[in-house]
Amino acid sequence: TSRGSFVAISSLQGTIPVPYHSGYVASKYAVNGFIETIRQEEPDVHFLLANPSWIAGTELRAHAVSGVGDDAIKVSTTHKSHVITAQACAQLIVDAMMKKEQVIYIPKKYAAVPLIRCIVPSLVDKVIKDKVDRQLKSR
Repeated sequence: TSRGSFVAISSLQGTIPVPYHSGYVASKYAVNGFIETIRQEEPDVHFLLANPSWIAGTELRAHAVSGVGDDAIKVSTTHKSHVITAQACAQLIVDAMMKKEQVIYIPKKYAAVPLIRCIVPSLVDKVIKDKVDRQLKSR
């Protein structure tokens, strides 16, 4: 018998590090670790961990800052690829909840990124850092 479902909205950044997003990444790693742990402690409860990428219409990127004072780096808000609306994201999460999935990545293709990083972490880290650096230079 199930005692219900619990859905946690985390982020792709809860599974892979992204430069200049240290506070956000740390908080999402914590969410993921917490959910994975209580899933083991509460086997009669269904836990879904949702890891979306960028969601359109939120102010998260506009307020993302790494560093303090004059050293603060404002994160670019010009990111356009792989953006999903909040409504579409919510529907995918509801669908996954109804299917009793444990973890979803939005978009689905990003599920491969943490797996690839386990095999070749330096390559994935370089690709991500290069992409972030290009975004910072384009501001």
